[in-house]
Amino acid sequence: MWKGIDVSDNQGVIDWEQVAAAKVAFAILRSVRRSGKADHQFDANLEGCRECSIPVSVYKYTYATTPEAARQEAQQVVELLRSHHLTGTMVWWDVEDKDMLRPLGATKLTECIRAAQEVIMAAGYSFGLYVGLYVYKENWFDFGAFSGTRLWVARYYK
Repeated sequence: MWKGIDVSDNQGVIDWEQVAAAKVAFAILRSVRRSGKADHQFDANLEGCRECSIPVSVYKYTYATTPEAARQEAQQVVELLRSHHLTGTMVWWDVEDKDMLRPLGATKLTECIRAAQEVIMAAGYSFGLYVGLYVYKENWFDFGAFSGTRLWVARYYK
């Protein structure tokens, strides 16, 4: 089993030397905030990972309710990755928002995810789905439409 960490500016400043000393094998950094701007700690987190030789991928918590909005969010991620000269990076599309995404229904949400996937992959990045266990159990979208796509099912313990 690999030990990883996912972080955003919600965790504040990360001591990446401490993370490396804890034998964390990879980091997943939040890329773009809802505003379309980079996560406030993205630059510092990326630099910390680079200095400590911690492999990096990114995630985007999506709020997109239309394919066009999903393409726009995905393009923001692509532009951020390119601005940091990141190539071949894995982009996890985080589909968890109960208020915005659940009401869309499976067909429309599947279309939104597919639109984002097309933008990410056309830019040369890998694409994976990041969902909460509740999203998976409730079949928010057509998981079969993404066979062969990496799936990360997060389980949150209380």
